[in-house]
Amino acid sequence: METSCNFPGCERPVFRGGGPGRPSEYCDLPEHTRWRAWRERQRLAAEPEQNMEVVTVTNLPRVSGTAKIRAEELLDRFRVLSEQMTQTLGRAVGELNAMADPSVAESQIQAAEAEAARRVAEAQAELASAERRRHDAERAR
Repeated sequence: METSCNFPGCERPVFRGGGPGRPSEYCDLPEHTRWRAWRERQRLAAEPEQNMEVVTVTNLPRVSGTAKIRAEELLDRFRVLSEQMTQTLGRAVGELNAMADPSVAESQIQAAEAEAARRVAEAQAELASAERRRHDAERAR
């Protein structure tokens, strides 16, 4: 299927093959690209003597109802997944920042040392209590 190039002022044919992806709208000239066509339209619109309106028309095939529904479902799923990915990446960045922050590591070490000291003190208190009960039991015997 052949149509004409969408670059302003170009009438060269565009071959649209059956390959994957969006079909080309421009001819084989390397300077006829979407970006340069847009710039050319802006330049032409800015010229007072040539106030032509250029409209780019893309002839896309009609979409069937089931394909449209499926596309909407996929778009909804993509939105949900992208939101989940955003949240996950935010949490990951927070954790990585915490890992890289020496003050956070220092506070975690201090908390672990305090917990260990508390457990040692509890164990020593239990040992002293057990020794006292043993001595009392020996005296009572």
